Amino acid sequence: MAKVKNIDFFTSNRSKVAEARLFLRPLGYSVTWRRANLLEPQLNTLEEVVKVKLASAPLDAGLTMVEDSGFFVHSLNGFPGVYSSYVFKVLGVEGVLRLLEGLPRDAHFEAVIGIRRGRDANLFKGVVHGKVSTQQKGRQGFGFDPIFVPEGLSLTMAELSRQEKVRISHRSRALASLAEWLR
Repeated sequence: MAKVKNIDFFTSNRSKVAEARLFLRPLGYSVTWRRANLLEPQLNTLEEVVKVKLASAPLDAGLTMVEDSGFFVHSLNGFPGVYSSYVFKVLGVEGVLRLLEGLPRDAHFEAVIGIRRGRDANLFKGVVHGKVSTQQKGRQGFGFDPIFVPEGLSLTMAELSRQEKVRISHRSRALASLAEWLR
């Protein structure tokens, strides 16, 4: 039997860990949740944020993973983007819906995963395109999931089952790229 390899995932979000485990367990990786609030710099891109988070994670962790994601509304010049978590706390879903009154509703979610072994780091990105709905719908997921309708669907991310969301999400796409690299 092959030896199980471990990845330490530094995050404060339990749902992100569960999604990572679904993807990485079949490849022989165990994902250990290292509950942490790493440095969250205010930078221009998710890639820059992930690089800083990786650098702030302890070096003794072995194979280290971090992730950052954002909700980008095209008619708002990508806002909230890298500030999605903060904007969610301050404005919430309803605040973003108010900002979009009368504007085009194209948007996308992005996720960037960083993995570090020693001092060597790699980044993996996933994107899912769609539109912002006119009202909140659904109880699954978190953040802006209740107002994001993925391209080709009529339900918000929050209306999808966990399995459906995992199959199409931005994080899943980044995890699929990571899984390919790990192979």
